Amino acid sequence: DVMAELGPDHLVFVDRSNNVIKLSQGEFVAIQRLEAAYAHSAAIRQIYVYGTSERAFLVAVVVPSEELLAEHGQDTAALKAELRRAMQAIAEESQLNGYEVPRDFLIETEPFGLKNGLLSEIGKHQRPKLRDRYGAQLEALYAQLAQEQYDVLHGAIMADAEKKVRAGLLMAAIAKKNEFKVTDEDLEKGLAELAEETGKNVAKLRVEYREKSKRDILIGMILEDKILDFIETKSTIKDGDPPKPVATEATAAAPAASEEKKEG
Repeated sequence: DVMAELGPDHLVFVDRSNNVIKLSQGEFVAIQRLEAAYAHSAAIRQIYVYGTSERAFLVAVVVPSEELLAEHGQDTAALKAELRRAMQAIAEESQLNGYEVPRDFLIETEPFGLKNGLLSEIGKHQRPKLRDRYGAQLEALYAQLAQEQYDVLHGAIMADAEKKVRAGLLMAAIAKKNEFKVTDEDLEKGLAELAEETGKNVAKLRVEYREKSKRDILIGMILEDKILDFIETKSTIKDGDPPKPVATEATAAAPAASEEKKEG
């Protein structure tokens, strides 16, 4: 048996060990209990929940109800949306944890049964046969989800990097046009501020920042502050609503044309 320790001397029965998997983040999931909960939905005829200790979330194979199949036919997107809503409703009703809700699932129109060997004579899931039949597809689904997550993160990182590059080029152009320079006096002031922030001795910092790489970083920070101060002095910031768009001949003519059409 698998027990969950919720506190000192507070143990709760989870399930038989052969019905429980441990996800990669250490959470135990009672697979058979989840399948029974989701199968209570009128939209779900049968479900096979799948997970491994190498993954942080679950996937599944869902057999929709006959009514749902008849309603949506070959519209896979609509069918999947209905099933996802049904599973989310069950999860909320049963107060399931987020990791107990399958991240994605395959749709199977052929029910599990004795004929295809996916159910036993007493109606229980034949897990080894279910794994043999759907395991490769479910692992492919895991790979697809991982790739999609990577693409999203990579896109966000690239967009952030592009913004930083554009900002750097703009600031460099401003510095060049206005001939901003970092003087020895600026460096001394920067070292004094750094000493105040870090609690270090100014003389020690002066020695430390003789190293070219650190000196360049300090110069860059001081130059950036100068550019930002310059931008701030040249900017006008006003409170209130954004200005209304200025009417052009085209926009002014549009209402008049509309009125003429109504009168006609």
